[in-house]
Amino acid sequence: MFKQVSGVATVALKVDPGMLEQFARAVAGAAREITEVDLSTPFAESQTAASGTELSDICVAACDAGITALQNLCLRLSEVAEIAHGTAGNYDVTETDFVEMLNELDVPQ
Repeated sequence: MFKQVSGVATVALKVDPGMLEQFARAVAGAAREITEVDLSTPFAESQTAASGTELSDICVAACDAGITALQNLCLRLSEVAEIAHGTAGNYDVTETDFVEMLNELDVPQ
């Protein structure tokens, strides 16, 4: 179904609301599971593996980078789940609107 919005043709997003809600729950579950990942223990155990080298500093930097990456991934998944959950009950969302919501995700760099 096409409709004009501000002079631009858009396509209505046709999605089974139940499937979209199921997707939202699955993505939210994945985000929750990510918060349980323990990155610090393996890096902490590796810090003393090669005394007299820079391995300890490298382990700290790698651990910090890994934790930041997982936090960003968790945030992104949570926001996608929230958008999908909110969209599941809204039958008038266009594909353009949905894509804009995904593009507006504010994830720290």
